[in-house]
Amino acid sequence: MSYLRKQTTIPWEALQMQFGADYQSNLQGHRNFKKYFIKYLRTVQALYPKANTEATASGLKLHPSPTHVTHRPPGDTKVIYA
Repeated sequence: MSYLRKQTTIPWEALQMQFGADYQSNLQGHRNFKKYFIKYLRTVQALYPKANTEATASGLKLHPSPTHVTHRPPGDTKVIYA
C-alpha cells in the first residue's frame, strides 16, 4: 500500500479468486466471502492501523498509506531474531 500513488479498487470477484477459492461461486458464496473478508480485514487493520482501506459495494478500495515497516537509520545493520 505504501507504493500506491492513487486510490485503487480491487473487485470482490478478484479478491475471492485470490483469497476465497473455497467459497462457492454463487450469490451466497460471494456474500459469505465478503462478510468474512471484512471481518478479517479488521484484524489486519488492528496490526496495520495506518492502512487506509474502504470496503465498498464494488470492492475493496485501497488508498495510498504509509508503510507498516519502520525505517532503520542508514548504516544500522543490526539483525534482530525473534
